[in-house]
Amino acid sequence: MIRLWLLKFKALARWQQAALLVGLLIILTIGYIKYFTLYRYLTDKEQSMVNELLQNAQTRCIGVYLIDLPMELKPDGEMLFKFDGLDGSMLESKIQYQAPFEQFIQRRELELKGTKPVDAKDGEYLKRVYLSHDGMTGKVFERMESISMPDVARVLEGYKWDNDITFKIEMKADDGRASRYDEDRKVYAHSFDYNIPQKLDKLINLFKRLHSRNDISIPNKPVLCILYGFIDNPLLADYYQEVNYYHNDINNLKINFRTENYAPEDYSLLEQDSRVIGLHEYGTIYKGKREVNGLPAEEWLVGGRLVEERRSFHGYLFYLRIYEKESSMTKPKFSVTMYYKTDKLPPEKILTEAELITVWKEITSTIRLRESAF
Repeated sequence: MIRLWLLKFKALARWQQAALLVGLLIILTIGYIKYFTLYRYLTDKEQSMVNELLQNAQTRCIGVYLIDLPMELKPDGEMLFKFDGLDGSMLESKIQYQAPFEQFIQRRELELKGTKPVDAKDGEYLKRVYLSHDGMTGKVFERMESISMPDVARVLEGYKWDNDITFKIEMKADDGRASRYDEDRKVYAHSFDYNIPQKLDKLINLFKRLHSRNDISIPNKPVLCILYGFIDNPLLADYYQEVNYYHNDINNLKINFRTENYAPEDYSLLEQDSRVIGLHEYGTIYKGKREVNGLPAEEWLVGGRLVEERRSFHGYLFYLRIYEKESSMTKPKFSVTMYYKTDKLPPEKILTEAELITVWKEITSTIRLRESAF
């Protein structure tokens, strides 16, 4: 291959050879400047700070991906998880002991029973309570979607407790069997059908596949990791998950993770309009493509000085995206965004730009697909 290239190079005219060499030199110089600017050597003080920030790293599982994070980075306790499309059912999880869980279920049932619809024709707001079975701890409430909407629109609001983790699922359903909907049903049959049994079966089936885990427990079988739990069978149709991690000791540092297996995006990160990235306030520090443990990634790092209420400080947004334009069931999109600002921090607590970039590089370089994910 190299010999063939050399033969072709020798066949060129002298001016063509010179132009080619100059072009290669320019490309290498730009690449070197970019790399050196982004990853400059840290001072001893900066290196000490980075070492302290990155110590005690533990592997976390998000969707079907793994990433190593310092133990001081903790989830904020909330998760956004939707399946069957962004407008579909919603799943939440949180840490909760059994006694508080049982007290909550009692209070929630009383609250729903005491809620009254705007239109008396809709009857009771809480339509039915389904008890748990198959050894599960929890209940499912069938209620109206809203006090002001016709009661054809229902929500199955289910709760499951498992080893100090509470799972909540909200799933929309319909019950258009009432005689007052007869005429509507002739015109809008789909909107006035009856699908409570099917939706309830789907919800219960999902509960059966939901299991608790702590944040650093990594499953070794085909599952989809969620906050404080996992779902058997990772090939869940059309899911979206988002979770935030905050640093215990470093104020104003947050890392957001998103993963989804919806259709591929039309535009990748580097093809986005700069205004979407936030360049109306920030300047680009670095943008380019990376390969992270065999995964195709793009990143865009921006930062700059901001002014809010006469306070001046620095802010940073670092983006990394994987499989944006080629996502699928087995190659779900994965997004990492790091936020940091120096607002209201004493000088000795402020992270320098070089420290932030190094922390970002070290953390994102550990992203990989979990071997037993599928």
